[in-house]
Amino acid sequence: MIDLRRNFGDQHGRYRRAAGMTQQAAAPRLNVSVKTLQALEQGIRTPRIDYAERADTLFGSDGALANLAKLCRADQSSPFGSFLEHERRATQIRTYAPLLVPGLLQTPEYARAVMQATAPDEDLDEGVRLRLERQEVLARRDPPRLHVIIDEAILWRPIGSAAVHVDQLSRLVDTPSNIIVQVLPFLMGEHPGLDGSFSILDVEDGAVVNVSSWGFSAIMDSPADTKRAVVTFEMLCAAALPPATSADMIRDVMEYYRDD
Repeated sequence: MIDLRRNFGDQHGRYRRAAGMTQQAAAPRLNVSVKTLQALEQGIRTPRIDYAERADTLFGSDGALANLAKLCRADQSSPFGSFLEHERRATQIRTYAPLLVPGLLQTPEYARAVMQATAPDEDLDEGVRLRLERQEVLARRDPPRLHVIIDEAILWRPIGSAAVHVDQLSRLVDTPSNIIVQVLPFLMGEHPGLDGSFSILDVEDGAVVNVSSWGFSAIMDSPADTKRAVVTFEMLCAAALPPATSADMIRDVMEYYRDD
């Protein structure tokens, strides 16, 4: 099977070299970092269509890269592309997050601070824009039900300034009825979520599990993987504080950082 992202990267590099440009010269003219351009040419990042259109204009490739980008975005074998498509189709999303507020609930300032710490060489404006674009699924007329369980450590880990952190915590308690937030307290000790973060996305034709780390995303849809994730989430849900108690804890931490 053709690796469409790798094919895009190969063609991108070929057109760039034919235009007599180095990666360092092309990146700023395409409004991305050199690291992002390299990831695209290595086939480890799914290209956006608007980016490919800019590259076509810069390299004179007559729409070839935009056409390849469209194939990449539609390719369900592409892990990140597939995850975004599943997220858009989901009727319910269940997420366990031990380290950071999940992307669907991040404020722009919190997202920027996270990206600045984890990928400082990336195009931060583009990264934040993509993060906010993902959140549009929660603003549609028929939004999915979102159930989030976060570790208490997230409440006490200030990301960005105190004001940024308080604003982010405020978002966790000021949510519409389709969003549930629970906190897993420190006192729980060992628990079934120690393996790390994961999301379960319920779609019309079943459910898929997403596991992410180091900026990469893997989709699993076997019955065994799905069952394990659902059982783990249910155990975490039972161990976490009820939503109302969780909201009270979040407000208490907000007051701590307001007074700091």
